[in-house]
Amino acid sequence: MSVRVWMVFEAIAPEKETVENSMKEHIERLGSDEGVEVSEKEQEETKEMDNPHPSLEKGYSKVVELEVEFDDFTTALKTVTNYGPTYVQFIGPENFEMGMKEAQESLQTVADTMHQYTQKGVGGVVVSRETDETA
Repeated sequence: MSVRVWMVFEAIAPEKETVENSMKEHIERLGSDEGVEVSEKEQEETKEMDNPHPSLEKGYSKVVELEVEFDDFTTALKTVTNYGPTYVQFIGPENFEMGMKEAQESLQTVADTMHQYTQKGVGGVVVSRETDETA
């Protein structure tokens, strides 16, 4: 089964060359991953922006849209978590079935990613939550 996805990436940087080079490298790396095939790529011209970020008075923005075909759902999930597109939309297939093995691999991918964020100190996991006594 293959999964087709439309993805949008946006990068902002203080230097035009920096945003263009980093976006180019990011997309090339994504396209070189196993089980990933970029079928279409559209990119806007790099734009100068005022106040693109609270810590940046002036900067540059680069937007790239991709249509990507993945070997399976797990590969699509790994790509989204590893490359962080701004927006993602399934293109096809309209329906698909997933076996227990692929479902397990997909859930483990999410768990592994959350664990990596926690180890780097940029996120955390809710160990327990308070119960809503009004429910």
